[in-house]
Amino acid sequence: MFLLRAGFHGKTSHFDENMRDIVNQVYIEGMNLVESVVYSDTFKISNLNTMNIPEKFNGIKYLTYFCSTIGSEIDDRIDDYQNRGEILRASLLDAWGSESVEEINNQYDILLRRKYGEGTMRFSPGYGEVSLLENIKIIALLNAEKISAHIKSGVLIPQKSTVCMIGWYSNTLMEEMNDR
Repeated sequence: MFLLRAGFHGKTSHFDENMRDIVNQVYIEGMNLVESVVYSDTFKISNLNTMNIPEKFNGIKYLTYFCSTIGSEIDDRIDDYQNRGEILRASLLDAWGSESVEEINNQYDILLRRKYGEGTMRFSPGYGEVSLLENIKIIALLNAEKISAHIKSGVLIPQKSTVCMIGWYSNTLMEEMNDR
């Protein structure tokens, strides 16, 4: 998947041995650089009156916010490759990092749905009517220490990070929540 994201379409069998070696080295390098973290909490919708929630979530009773990152070492290594003119390695590692953080999100989404049942689609600020600036409030709400957002743009730091939300409709879903 990361090769598709990097712009390689079709079969990789046309890679020569050198290219295959580079791809494998970058893949292994990425795995060694990852410091993944997920911050998450679920809230009663009535307690989130200052948060901007997508209109598509109309009727939800609870909302789970989660922030995920694979850490800043990947960003630093991508920058290092770019500064040295190693654009192929930088592009491959960038694509690998993007796919990796997305896979964390997919797996966390599955875990939440197993726990809570049917919910809305997973949604991230920056789409529709929810501004990227909402990232700032969500990161603060979750006390996501290893993730920040630029104060004027809402763009996440480290770059291979995401902020997501899923809404839940069940009235009995969160009895353990004690009205958070």
